[in-house]
Amino acid sequence: IYTARGCNRSCAFCSVQRESRQTVLKKSQDCVIDEILYLESQGIGYFSFKDEDILSDPERMFNILEAVHKEGVFFKIRARYDEMIQHKISLKRLHMLGVVEIQYGIESPDIYLQRNISKGFPKDSSEDNLIEFILAHEKNGIKANCSFILGISGETSEYYNELFEFIKKIYNKESTPKIYMNFFTPHPINSQFPIQNYVLATNDLNYFTHKYPVCYAQDSTYGKRKKMLEIYDRIVEYTNSSLYNPPISKIPEKLKRAFLSGQSKLTSKDMPQYINKEKSL
Repeated sequence: IYTARGCNRSCAFCSVQRESRQTVLKKSQDCVIDEILYLESQGIGYFSFKDEDILSDPERMFNILEAVHKEGVFFKIRARYDEMIQHKISLKRLHMLGVVEIQYGIESPDIYLQRNISKGFPKDSSEDNLIEFILAHEKNGIKANCSFILGISGETSEYYNELFEFIKKIYNKESTPKIYMNFFTPHPINSQFPIQNYVLATNDLNYFTHKYPVCYAQDSTYGKRKKMLEIYDRIVEYTNSSLYNPPISKIPEKLKRAFLSGQSKLTSKDMPQYINKEKSL
């Protein structure tokens, strides 16, 4: 279900805000409510709200959930960590209204890396705050769906070890969030992607799915790139998430060599030319 399209944020890696011109178009509450109630009457019992930022208007979200709340009907929503904190959203209240999963773009637990991609984060946030926040979901009957990005400019070999330790703190016997690991992937035509900071390992758009390492930061080294792939595999194995995080062994050998070697002559400026050429065909 889409109750709104577009996003007015400016995360550097995302194309949505450029495509939507940072405008959010919303359906009327009554229209959304009628649509869900009809689908419920037809036996649908699980809904996924696909809005990019449903918490940009929390009152509207709660009005919709309260109007369609029914025993045996469940919801998955997308939300932002900063807005959950800012609006003091109650996980208990969401669960009572049927929310069983919340998808978050955490991207990185490191606030400095967050700033490198213009991702909004609470100013007084800390790693401990974030860990406590994620752990609270399981206690309230909600599955936290946490997405991370690997390959952000500024990452260090030590950071990868710290990231793995962070994952172990939020994924344990008491808490089993879904962990999605994504590789930083450019969308230079329609986003704010900082192309000057990255080099492409390939311009084959078949690999631009966030599940392949198609580019690397200018400040990276062979050692750091190798470490990143190793930690990726360790996280996937530890969280038993290979169903949606393909192991490194699934990456084509040619792409992996190009990524690790750092000798690709392609730069990010080649991508718009390649896309424009494809569009003209």
